[in-house]
Amino acid sequence: MSNSHASKSAVRQSALEMVRIIAMSMIIIHHFLDHALRLSRELYLLLNPFVYGGVNLFFLLSGYFLIKCKPKSLLRFIGIIFFFRLIPVSISVFSGELLSVRDWLHFIFFPVSHSPYWFLQVYLGIFLLSPLLNIGLKNLSPKGLIRIAGIITLFNAYSCWAGGNQSNAGGYTFFQGLYLYILGYCLSCNRKLFAKVNAKYYVILSVLTLCVIAGLNILWQDPGCMLYSSPFLIFAMAALLLAFAQKNFANQTINSIASASLGVYLLQDGNPRLYDWQYSISQSLYPLWVKVAIFAGVFIGLWIASWLLTKLFDYLFHSLILPLALWIKDKTQIRNIIQNINRIISTEQ
Repeated sequence: MSNSHASKSAVRQSALEMVRIIAMSMIIIHHFLDHALRLSRELYLLLNPFVYGGVNLFFLLSGYFLIKCKPKSLLRFIGIIFFFRLIPVSISVFSGELLSVRDWLHFIFFPVSHSPYWFLQVYLGIFLLSPLLNIGLKNLSPKGLIRIAGIITLFNAYSCWAGGNQSNAGGYTFFQGLYLYILGYCLSCNRKLFAKVNAKYYVILSVLTLCVIAGLNILWQDPGCMLYSSPFLIFAMAALLLAFAQKNFANQTINSIASASLGVYLLQDGNPRLYDWQYSISQSLYPLWVKVAIFAGVFIGLWIASWLLTKLFDYLFHSLILPLALWIKDKTQIRNIIQNINRIISTEQ
């Protein structure tokens, strides 16, 4: 690889890491609106479309890069979820709440599968399936990939979103993640084609589409256009991704903050007491600017706490967890070798 090519890759990586930060920030703010503020229905329908698409953006980005399914990556993914779930569990224990044996078993052995994080459960399935998915996607031509993505898009829009097909009616499904993974890779493979449109027009398209969704929500008093499976929302997030895909900048700070994206989601959504406290603030008699300042402080605080805790986890992962996993793997291999030798000896005798 030439130096110029490596430089371009680094620049692209930094630009798209910004998308990761935006996606997780949208999810956090959506949770503020959904669980903490509890706004009037009209105001909620007006504001929520602009932050609701974070999950879609995250899946699109995963497909844009393609997941590299390695044992080390899988171990880190599960490990960091367990690590961040340990925080609310510890708070519950220290506050005097007793966990049943079943709760402890679920927490220890099923940190992802028996967690409240539906989209991480979907991501785990795609992660494990990614070696097969990636082979199939890479063997398609760019035009063939567009056809496949187009067919699935039509099926999702007509049968699932409009028709109520339960395979993906609302978008809280494995199909949704799989579809967006394929669509994200399609955008990546055809980046030269999409780059013919200036990035600012993609931003305008994204914002205008979100405004249309908000307007339709207010008009119909029904957030149907705001479902994860909504073609309007998917289009808006795809346009936003394409805008950042054209950016050329490198920033170590952005890359470092992006590494805390998963943790900030886990910190917020794994702590229902935080929502209760925020709701009490929103219902208090504090001036509006004080409330806004408190919520802004919580937002920034979650990112800072996640960044620090992610650094701590990475240190523990590389110094303790990974060496232990490799040791167990080596011991298991030795045991298999010994068993094979004994089997051969027994056969010969």
